[in-house]
Amino acid sequence: MLDLMRKKAASWVIKVLLGAIILTFMFFFGYSQLSSPSMGNEPLAARVGDEGITQKSYYAAINQSLEQIKGGMKDTEINESILSMIQGNVLNQLINQKVRAHFASMMGFDIPPEILATEIKKNPNLNKNGYFDIEFYRKSFRPYFQREYGVDFEKILKDEILLDQFQNTINNGLFMSPVESQWLNEHPKKTINLEKVEIPPKSLAKFIEITPDEVHSYLQKHEDELKQVEGVSPEILATQKIQDIKSQDFAEKFANDIQKKWMDKKLSKEYLKKYNLTQESLENIDMTTSNRIFFKDIPDDLAAKVFSLSSQAPFLDKPVFMNGNYYVLKFAEHKSDENLNDIDQNTQNPHYPDFFSRWLNGHRKHVQIESYIKN
Repeated sequence: MLDLMRKKAASWVIKVLLGAIILTFMFFFGYSQLSSPSMGNEPLAARVGDEGITQKSYYAAINQSLEQIKGGMKDTEINESILSMIQGNVLNQLINQKVRAHFASMMGFDIPPEILATEIKKNPNLNKNGYFDIEFYRKSFRPYFQREYGVDFEKILKDEILLDQFQNTINNGLFMSPVESQWLNEHPKKTINLEKVEIPPKSLAKFIEITPDEVHSYLQKHEDELKQVEGVSPEILATQKIQDIKSQDFAEKFANDIQKKWMDKKLSKEYLKKYNLTQESLENIDMTTSNRIFFKDIPDDLAAKVFSLSSQAPFLDKPVFMNGNYYVLKFAEHKSDENLNDIDQNTQNPHYPDFFSRWLNGHRKHVQIESYIKN
């Protein structure tokens, strides 16, 4: 993407530079970095986690898109339908950029200063007589950019290089296991829908009875250990420990009971509600987004069992224990998704087809996104 910027015609007029450099960044990269929360109290178009997307950057991106459309299709009338589509696409692109940046930061991606400096120097628009004009860059271009758009040019460039690296790593650095490859081969362009009941042991604690004899017995066995905790009575600590142990045992038995009732078609919403539990629907799950099931990556052997579920065999052999909770799963249906690309059969260690776009769509569900724009 950065090559687009380097190929623009050289000019020493700031407006042309902005047209050549800023236009490229803003249009092709979605104005994503012009909406930093450090821009003050400007009205927001959307919020992604703790990051804000300002209305200024949102409308600027829309205007740029309109200019591009008018330039390429001069006889095309921009009606309300086309405008609404552009608005939705622009906002979605801005949100995706923020989600990408969020996960890139969480995964520790960073760009060293020397790489950033190299990318800046490669731009022919910032060169004079074959050499990088550092005085022009520092005294004219960079300050102007900061005043006009309220964000540092180097931050935009750094973030875009980072996001490129992040996307390339996600797309090219992950290979499928034999289990995943086999499932995708046998189920081309298919996803799976599941029903799930999550049973957290701690939420069942209030249904646990603890007798004084149990507390007394635990105190005798763990007296020295409990005395080491200052500010809390040993009796309270003992009660909490017993509650944790009994809740875990109760949750395991309860999960098995739920699965049996479900298999016998006797599980009701009223029964789940009694224990503050709900039945959740999971849609369009595939190997690239299987971590949505238990909120973490799942082992190959478990993935094989989950993706082998069908209408003839809709349940696993037993509830799954993961992240300290129990899960009961039921197959709902297979769905076709013609937007998925076929798996590449020409490599010994095949990559996931369309991994990044599918990964991004799956992980957007775990980021708090609020839109304040009504199209």
